[in-house]
Amino acid sequence: MKQRTFTKGLLASAILATSFTAYTALADEFPNRSIEMIVAYSEGGATDVTARALAQALQSELGQSVVIRNMAGAAGEIGFTQLAQANPDGYTIGFINTPPVVSVPIERDPDFALDDFDLIMNLLDDPTAITVRQGSSIESFEQLVEMAKADPGALTMGGSGIGSHQHFLVEQLSRDYDVPVTYIPFDGSGPSVAATMGGHITASADTIGNVARFVFSGDLRVLAQAANERSEHAPDAPTLKELGYDITLGSMRGVAAPKGVPAERLAILRDAVEKVANDPDFIAEAEKRGEVLGYMDHEEFRKSLDDLNNEILQLWETSPWN
Repeated sequence: MKQRTFTKGLLASAILATSFTAYTALADEFPNRSIEMIVAYSEGGATDVTARALAQALQSELGQSVVIRNMAGAAGEIGFTQLAQANPDGYTIGFINTPPVVSVPIERDPDFALDDFDLIMNLLDDPTAITVRQGSSIESFEQLVEMAKADPGALTMGGSGIGSHQHFLVEQLSRDYDVPVTYIPFDGSGPSVAATMGGHITASADTIGNVARFVFSGDLRVLAQAANERSEHAPDAPTLKELGYDITLGSMRGVAAPKGVPAERLAILRDAVEKVANDPDFIAEAEKRGEVLGYMDHEEFRKSLDDLNNEILQLWETSPWN
């Protein structure tokens, strides 16, 4: 009887030990619960649309839901801060956008810095385009420059706020090429585009991805694009480099996590995002939306951010905008 009781005790202990081992393995398995994706801009915006497409596709790769959390405000500062200060356990990721993720720490003292992020992958590298309404008498960028120089102050160009890539484009045209432009900051790219189409301002600067649908519909015409090569969404519009202006500007939109995510978890996240990014269906849908894909792994992304940081620092030193 004692022997039987002892045997039962050993069996119970073995079962408990096995259960504990299985529980520990499950706890260490990543991910074993939903992941939050922070978007530092409002619902329905360009970044939000991309983020939701990525989140949906990542669910299949990670086996867990990916939940979007929009935290708009202060040129992205609110969302970037929340991402930087999140628990670095791999369960919080988010989008970081240029130039704000770079320019905000240069122009003020926010609660985040560029080095507060573990980079995962860049998805979009969307060049800035200069557009006019379809009925405008200005048919080329050269004509736009001629008008500006003939009547300083006459050329009004809209964009989404001070410290944006649109604003930096105007600053570079003025500083480096003596093109007088009156910059009109709007609360977002939508109002700027609307003002251009309504004839209230001469032109607007925005990313190709943001204006593509208006170009496709025939409401806007692209005069030039600040890219290294012409976008397939505006193949007839020359790059500024082609026209003799050494300016490349735009908006990178990539995925990052708070600094300090364990290496093995970071590797899982990077692998999952890379697989989605290279999926033909994901690419086809992104191109239908007019998005300009510009994939970079975390090392390329870091170099691009550092290079941009140096460029904006130089611009700040010569033409501070605050």
